[in-house]
Amino acid sequence: MKLLKLTVAFLVAALVAVPATVSAAGQLTIGLASEPSSIDPHFHNLGPNNAVARVMFDRLIMPDDKQQLRPGLAVSWNPIDDTTWEFKLRKNVKFHDGSPFTADDVVFTFQRAPDVEGSPSSFGTYLKGKTITRVDDHTIHIKTERPYPLMPNDMSTFSIVSRKHGEGASTPDYNSGKATIGTGAYKFVEYLPGDRIVLGECELQYVVEERTHSPRTWSLDSSD
Repeated sequence: MKLLKLTVAFLVAALVAVPATVSAAGQLTIGLASEPSSIDPHFHNLGPNNAVARVMFDRLIMPDDKQQLRPGLAVSWNPIDDTTWEFKLRKNVKFHDGSPFTADDVVFTFQRAPDVEGSPSSFGTYLKGKTITRVDDHTIHIKTERPYPLMPNDMSTFSIVSRKHGEGASTPDYNSGKATIGTGAYKFVEYLPGDRIVLGECELQYVVEERTHSPRTWSLDSSD
């Protein structure tokens, strides 16, 4: 079986197929049993894709190792009436390029995630029947036609992307790294399909206490 190499400090344990090797330069190379079909976090709702996306992008709500829902880019979520949920977003978060995370990025993600061209399996199932409204830079409302208690679960399933870099971007733009600007613990360095994925340590990483439930904080020398 041909294994894809992932050079990174750490990746979700489910991806590891063989023991990792650590170079003298501090790189960790991991063999992956299943290759992601894309680096675009919305292209394919598939386990290997979602696992790689999770270390580069964050979600509104982050499930921990026991699948308990923890604050991610949203710090709180509550129903404010029978059909409306209010999400308060985390302040002072920056994308890997230094641009600020705001409600505009969440609204853009809602528009993009269910409608990626050529997607074999989209995230539309988690977004259909929901209308998002920007209240201010750090508050959004999500409305449904009827009461929907599973809203927090749905908001823990997909990555939030940058509107600045995502508007007009295609899946090839994410695969090349042009649009792959997230808020996660690691940033995109290189993706060669069938060969390797290289991720680098983030200089602008923000700290989310709940991330300690999944140890993803080893250092990385991202040189090839």
